[in-house]
Amino acid sequence: MSQHHSSTADRPSAGVGRAEQRRIYDARRAEQIPLHGLRLVVLHFADLSIGATGQRKPDRAADLATIRENREPLARWRGDDADVTAAGPGVA
Repeated sequence: MSQHHSSTADRPSAGVGRAEQRRIYDARRAEQIPLHGLRLVVLHFADLSIGATGQRKPDRAADLATIRENREPLARWRGDDADVTAAGPGVA
């Protein structure tokens, strides 16, 4: 049986499954980022534009609106009113 079909395929070398490893990482990130004077803002895949097939379908205007909605509490927290204009790599 190859490694891709065995029960160990989902276990990295640490012996923890991918889902559990992700939960540990997310918890650690949420705990550590504020310790460095930063604020963690999480945007979920489903918050952004998704096509009928369920795959990501970038819509710059809609995605920027979502980013702005999620950024407003952050701007109030920082006392910053700068506009969000960059949408990330590959988006003009």
